[in-house]
Amino acid sequence: WVVEMRDYPTLESGKKPLSRIRILEDIDGDGFYEAGRTFADGLPFPTGLQPWRGGAIVALAGEIAYFPDENRDGRADRQETWYQGFATLNEQLRANHPQLAADGWVYVAGGLRGGEIRNLRQPDSPPVSINGRDFAFDPIGGACNAVSGNGQFGLTFDDFGRRFTCSNRNPLFEVM
Repeated sequence: WVVEMRDYPTLESGKKPLSRIRILEDIDGDGFYEAGRTFADGLPFPTGLQPWRGGAIVALAGEIAYFPDENRDGRADRQETWYQGFATLNEQLRANHPQLAADGWVYVAGGLRGGEIRNLRQPDSPPVSINGRDFAFDPIGGACNAVSGNGQFGLTFDDFGRRFTCSNRNPLFEVM
């Protein structure tokens, strides 16, 4: 699974977004991709994805959305926006890299600009400020909260469950 940011860094006013998610395939098993298919297109600045239950959880400009593939044809059938309110002022400082952790939650690098996040899956819950923080949510139940860290672009876990992120000045740091 890859994100193609085909209109980065700017989207022309009045134009449809050109970014997309592709699924690449190594058909003959030689370690090289021979084929690819478009899973979802027309996306506004996708900055990462996490495959989830036959679809994908995607960080987009200002939101986190789920794209299910209900009929299993390799294309997203629809978009469900789960969380909104992530800052969008700078294309390089947006929420990014959703990653499933061993605790069953998905963690997202906050992108350094924060935001007041509205949980559309639990609309009666109060907004969550992620200013100076990263973001995490339960993909099954929908609960969410701000978590320590303030990753600019990138987020991963090691085999021991430790979370790492980075900034343009720090190629790697562990989040405590």
